[in-house]
Amino acid sequence: MMELVSVIIPVYMVEKYLRRCLDSVINQTYRNLDVLVIDDGSNDDCGQICDEYASNDNRIRVIHQENKGLAEVRNIGAREALGNYILFVDSDDWIDLNLVEVIYSELKKNHVDVVCFGMNRVDENGHITKVYRGSYGKKVLDTTNALDCIFFSKYVDVVSCNKMFSKWLFDGISYPSGKLYEDMATTYKIIEKANKVLCLSEAYYFYYNNINSIGNRKFTNETMQLDNAARECYEHCVSVRGTNEDSLMVGLWKWQLVIVNMMIKSRTYKYGYINKLQKNIKLLKVISCDYLPAINKIQFAVFKCSFAMYKRMYLIFKRR
Repeated sequence: MMELVSVIIPVYMVEKYLRRCLDSVINQTYRNLDVLVIDDGSNDDCGQICDEYASNDNRIRVIHQENKGLAEVRNIGAREALGNYILFVDSDDWIDLNLVEVIYSELKKNHVDVVCFGMNRVDENGHITKVYRGSYGKKVLDTTNALDCIFFSKYVDVVSCNKMFSKWLFDGISYPSGKLYEDMATTYKIIEKANKVLCLSEAYYFYYNNINSIGNRKFTNETMQLDNAARECYEHCVSVRGTNEDSLMVGLWKWQLVIVNMMIKSRTYKYGYINKLQKNIKLLKVISCDYLPAINKIQFAVFKCSFAMYKRMYLIFKRR
C-alpha cells in the first residue's frame, strides 16, 4: 500500500515560476500525495494561482497567511503535514516527475529515515548549469558518518529540499523563526535523530539559481547569521560521539569562505574576519578531507597564501 507523502511548498512572490513548480508536483507518478501550499503573504498573483490549482486537485491544501519568512513556513508545513513522509519543494524550483515514486521506494527498501538525492542547478531558461551529485550510485550512512559530511554536497548536506524525511523526525525540532540560513541551523538536528540515511547520487531536483540564492548573495550585516549557524552546526556535530572533527572543521572553513566570497562580490571587506580565517585554515587537514573536491582544495591553498591573489582569481572565475 502506498503511504501518504506530504509535499510542502512555501510560496512568496514567485508568480512567474509557480505553475511550473505545481505542475511538477501534481503530475508525479506517485499519486498518494498531500500537497500543502503555503502562501506567505505574496502580493502578486501567487495566492490566486494556488487557489486555482486547489480547486482542480483535491490533494492540494492552501494556507494563506501574513509574511512570516521561510523558516516559519517550513515549521507550519511540518506541523500540518498529513503524510508519514515530508518533501520540501521551493516554489521557484521543480522536481522530476518520478521523484516521489523513486525516493519513497528506496526509503522503504533500505529501511532508512532520510533519503538524500542530487540537484540540478538551472538558469532562467531552465538550462542545467551545474549538477550537484556524486558518482557513487547509492550509499547508506549511519548517523555519525552522515554528520561528518553535513557541510559538503557529496553525500549529505545542509539543504532541506533535496531530501525526503520521515515526519516523526521533526518532533521537537523547528527551524529558527525570523533567521536566515534556516537549513544550516536545523538539518543537522534532523539527521542526528535518524537511524540511517540513504544517499542517492542521481539528481531529481531542479534548483533555480535566482538572485536570492546563497551563492548569489552579497555581503550585509545579516550575512554573519550564516557564520553563526555554521558554528552552531559544527560545535554540535563534534560533540556527537564518533564524528570526525577534522572533516567538520574543514566544512566550517568551507562555509566561512562562502562568506568571504560574498564580501568580494559586494566589495565590503571585514579584514579581521578574513585574516583570522587565513590563520585558522590548516592545509594538511584540507588536503586530507575526502569530502572536499580537488578544486576546492586548490581554492583553500590560494586563499591561505594570498587573499589578494584569491580575490583576483575568484572575480575572473565568476565572470565566465
